[in-house]
Amino acid sequence: MGPKRGVMVAQKPISTISVILICASIGVALAVGAAAVAPDPAYAAWFDNVHWTLSTIAAAWVGWLGYHQLTMSGAASVEAAADRLARLWFARGLTAYALGQILWDFQTFIGWNPFPAPADLFYLLMGPCCAIGFIAAFAQRATASEGWAFGLDAAALSVAVLAVTLSLYLQLSGDADALQLGFLVAYPVGILSPVCCGIILVLMTRPRGALPWIVMLVALSAMGLIWMQWNALVLSEAVGSGKGLNAMFSLSSLLCGYAAANWRLRPSASLTYARLAATARYLLPMALVLLASAAIILVAVFPVEPLALELTIEGSAILVVALAIIRQSFLLKERDHLLRAESNVRRRVARFDQMAAVIEDSIFVTRVEGSDFIYEELNPAALALLGHRAEEAVGRPVRDVLPPGAAEVALEHYRQCVARGEPVRYEIRFETAGGALWNDSLLLPIRDSDGRITHIHGVSRNMTRLKTQTEKLERLAIDLDRARREAESANRAKSMFLAKMSHELRTPLNAILGFTELMDRQVFGPVGSERYQGYLKDIHSSGHMLLLLVNDVLDLSKLEAGQYQLREESVDLGEIAAETCAMLEQQAQSKGIRLSNIRRPLPRVMADRRAIGQILVNLVANGLKFTPRAGSVEVIIDRGPDGSPQLVVRDTGMGIPPQEIAVVRQAFVQGSGATRSAEAGTGLGLTIVCSMAELHGGTVAIDSEIGKGTTVTIRLPASRVLAA
Repeated sequence: MGPKRGVMVAQKPISTISVILICASIGVALAVGAAAVAPDPAYAAWFDNVHWTLSTIAAAWVGWLGYHQLTMSGAASVEAAADRLARLWFARGLTAYALGQILWDFQTFIGWNPFPAPADLFYLLMGPCCAIGFIAAFAQRATASEGWAFGLDAAALSVAVLAVTLSLYLQLSGDADALQLGFLVAYPVGILSPVCCGIILVLMTRPRGALPWIVMLVALSAMGLIWMQWNALVLSEAVGSGKGLNAMFSLSSLLCGYAAANWRLRPSASLTYARLAATARYLLPMALVLLASAAIILVAVFPVEPLALELTIEGSAILVVALAIIRQSFLLKERDHLLRAESNVRRRVARFDQMAAVIEDSIFVTRVEGSDFIYEELNPAALALLGHRAEEAVGRPVRDVLPPGAAEVALEHYRQCVARGEPVRYEIRFETAGGALWNDSLLLPIRDSDGRITHIHGVSRNMTRLKTQTEKLERLAIDLDRARREAESANRAKSMFLAKMSHELRTPLNAILGFTELMDRQVFGPVGSERYQGYLKDIHSSGHMLLLLVNDVLDLSKLEAGQYQLREESVDLGEIAAETCAMLEQQAQSKGIRLSNIRRPLPRVMADRRAIGQILVNLVANGLKFTPRAGSVEVIIDRGPDGSPQLVVRDTGMGIPPQEIAVVRQAFVQGSGATRSAEAGTGLGLTIVCSMAELHGGTVAIDSEIGKGTTVTIRLPASRVLAA
């Protein structure tokens, strides 16, 4: 038999506020009991003061604790800011009330109990502070027009309650003087006015049912009534110790402390609640008129002395009626706004319905019921996709509407959307009579006022055509890639063929050139006829041209095949340029062209000597080919603006048309000037120049102007410059 497993139950730790309230309640109960059974009235009075003081201090303490807890939570929403302000003013009111009780204890200790007393000033501060707390709780959530409505409702209700209270309460005033009557009036105004603000707050914000705000309204109402009764007893000297009325003070104080520490308002989404609250607000002006009428009737039945108080009550009743009329005008304006808003909503709903009816995307709404999902709305596109009528799909589970395979896929994503609480996107495939359909769907979770996900809104787009096109493009990309590889393979084969054939052609060409040169020089005796002498020169010239072509083709094939390897070493560009100019000087002189070499101080660079020489030979040869007699060709070795080495070949030839500059870089392509030149060419020279420059990481820039010449600039990377 295995070991027994204990069941661990997680328990929420008791908060400091709860501990203080529990301890204070126990202390208050003990003090109330002691006051009730004390044989000596002096001891009973002392115990009354004990539980009053204990309860008021505990209430103020927990009020401040609740405010600081909410502040430290760091919540930054509008609701949290409103709750924080309300708790702050509630805590201040409870603190003033506790200070009043401490002053009362001091007065009792020294045996000085006048009415009104200094303690009454602090007691009365609690009402205005709580009223400000209610106002702050509303102001953070309200607009300017709602603020005016709140103020009118709260003021009218307060004045109406004041008028009725005075007409009843002042019958107990006895022979009180004007100052005492003033305090008798201040207590109902100060204590019951925040209750009126709280009632209007509840009607306008419609908070969810919660104990703190309910307890706050009930406790303040009870405290106001208790104070009025207690003050009346003070005037008639009928206050006794150890009475239940005294215990009610402590109970209402603790309840206010609990409510202030836990105050929180969260709006309810109940439509029934909203209708009841709106009805109460519409009936409020009528209720105010009834209260004002009741106050006037009471004054008429029970005359109040002096006459000024009677006039005050009647004036208050008239003010209530005036405020009720003004409030009724606001209600009529609000109703007009509501009617216009309702009309706008209907138009928008109709507009959205029309859009949903013509849109090609499928739109649907599902209701979450445990692990199942029920279709509530589907637009025509969704119904057409599913192949159902509205009565066949609305109100039915997803599993009964979608095909079996698609239903399981959709339900899995619906559950993910609910579990994650965030949008979910997925692709789903439908099998229909017309073939397979692909849809791209997006799910959005919808929450109620409690934060629970109750519905899922979905939008689905038909991706079948795009999917088909994508598949075609993928197949086309595969075909193109295969064709590219085949072309590259063919190009490599061509380059290898050219390279091999160039080697094969150079061997007999070298023999032809050698023998024709010997015969032309008549090394072994005369040839015979002079015409043979001319033929030999033509054979030698043609063979030499063919050898140059073969060499160019061989170099190009190596470059295209990627077999041309640079043999880098430390070279002097100026020295290579001088060798090139010396090599081609005789050709330049025979054509009457001035060939010059301009060399500026430049450190040695890391490069392939043969490739740099080939670049310069090709560029200078082109310059000599397309420059007329008496022209010039310059070779300049210099540094660019960024310090990079550059080779510049500038001629004063016929130039290249702008539209041909890009094409002359291509292999076997010659510019239009080549057709006007007396010398033939292969069209490979500039192509080889560009390829060899790129192998060095360099760039080629061609700047030309018709009739003025061409400048070709080879710029090598600055990193190739060696330290001096």
